[in-house]
Amino acid sequence: MTMGSQMMGQVPLFLLKSITFIESLTSIVSMDSRYRPVYERSSKIGEHHLFVIENTELFGVLQMIATLLLTHSEQFKTSLYNILEYSDENPVTKVMPQTFLSISIISMKILNNTMRMDVKFVQQFLVKNEFLCDKLYHLMNYLLVYCHENYEKSEDTKELLHETLLFIGYLCLDNEKTQKILQLGEKTLMQKLCNLPFPYFTDKKMKEILFPTLIQASYMNDRCVAIMN
Repeated sequence: MTMGSQMMGQVPLFLLKSITFIESLTSIVSMDSRYRPVYERSSKIGEHHLFVIENTELFGVLQMIATLLLTHSEQFKTSLYNILEYSDENPVTKVMPQTFLSISIISMKILNNTMRMDVKFVQQFLVKNEFLCDKLYHLMNYLLVYCHENYEKSEDTKELLHETLLFIGYLCLDNEKTQKILQLGEKTLMQKLCNLPFPYFTDKKMKEILFPTLIQASYMNDRCVAIMN
């Protein structure tokens, strides 16, 4: 094993430990979300918290995980063309190493915790940052394709899909501008949401994850409703 490959093996492990710490902090701050409507700001959040979230661009998590999964190496590099060409007979993603998968899960948990702190603030921050919106679109595209293709391979993949669906629900909550992200491309994110593995449409617990997201994605939005139909 070369020195370079050893270092690349250490980097994801370092990232995993770092973001686990951030996830713990954001989880504590957003804990009161169990007892209030999600559209209300957490009582634990002050302007200094929002300042940190904005100036670190969501703690750098979105850019980090998008870069790691989409451009880290040839094995994990993906493109919009490949995603559009995805089918069960024509898979386009490679199985992630466990470290990458764990980083992805924890990153999505951080983003969800941040949404629970102040969903409208995070939505507005993403909408006005075109670069991050583009990263977000490609990341959601990749995660939905990856999790669909590898759904039965591990419980961690299922957990990653659950967290991704929760995030998309928060993202679209009462926000027409963020709903438009689901309408981009030839094969839209909305179409991918409607073509998830069968248990999401039959199992009660799975429906409780997917259906609220579908409702938020299509609420007062004729285009998304038309895609669903």
